[in-house]
Amino acid sequence: MLRLGLLVSLAACGRFDFGTHPDGTPLPAVDTSLAEAYPMMILAEHPVAYYRLDEASSAVAAVDVSGHANHGGYFIITGGTGTFTTTGALVADADLDPAVSFQGGGNPGNGGIACVAPPGTVFPWDGDFSVEGWIQPTSLPPTGWNDSFFLWEDHLVSGFRSGWTIDLEPIFWTYEAGGTTSIEGTVPLVLGSWNHLVVTKSGTTVTMFVNGVLSAQASAVYNPPAADDAQLESCFGACHGMPSDGVFDELAIYDYALPQARVTAHYNTGTGRAAL
Repeated sequence: MLRLGLLVSLAACGRFDFGTHPDGTPLPAVDTSLAEAYPMMILAEHPVAYYRLDEASSAVAAVDVSGHANHGGYFIITGGTGTFTTTGALVADADLDPAVSFQGGGNPGNGGIACVAPPGTVFPWDGDFSVEGWIQPTSLPPTGWNDSFFLWEDHLVSGFRSGWTIDLEPIFWTYEAGGTTSIEGTVPLVLGSWNHLVVTKSGTTVTMFVNGVLSAQASAVYNPPAADDAQLESCFGACHGMPSDGVFDELAIYDYALPQARVTAHYNTGTGRAAL
């Protein structure tokens, strides 16, 4: 497994300058020919949490390699399925750094729970934020449902849900979380293939990207959750009544909205294309 100390020690291999972080600090150079190029790039963006999902089973924590120790928990419960050490998303690192497949209906009585959940210490949800990951949908959602990418919600009170529709279009919605919004993308994910999915919120504007391309941008009616709300639930995958059937990898959460140039750079590096 690649952990933070090893990744940081590899920074000296860099050859490409990726500019300046939104907080004004320069981003370190990265050699995109190395398998570590993608994780080094993500770490340089200062995520709140970064889960590589290279664990061997649900018996251990999902390690946060961001340096913030926001380690998550795997929950495979009552019929849900989690398949570990599957082939990862990154072209240069697919076998060395694997992924996890989640399949479940989202409830103990309806297909089970299969997810990874960040801890409550991950909390950018009252301001701007981004959620990023590599997703390989393995089947279409049930009729009348969306499959879950990530949610952070107190049902009918606050928060949001995100995922993809039966047409594989990315979707962000708050109408089950005290808001009134549903934003659906126009660039779909590809069934059975790896897709880079990013959801950002900047002010009231929600933007979604698929494979480095803008898929949707619209204003959202969003009720920010309270950090001390004991009813909040969060997960990547199937939980909180939301089904999901797909392989998940390289999940990152940020306390700011990633600009499109950075999203595209992440996608290009993950797929082995030129970074800029």
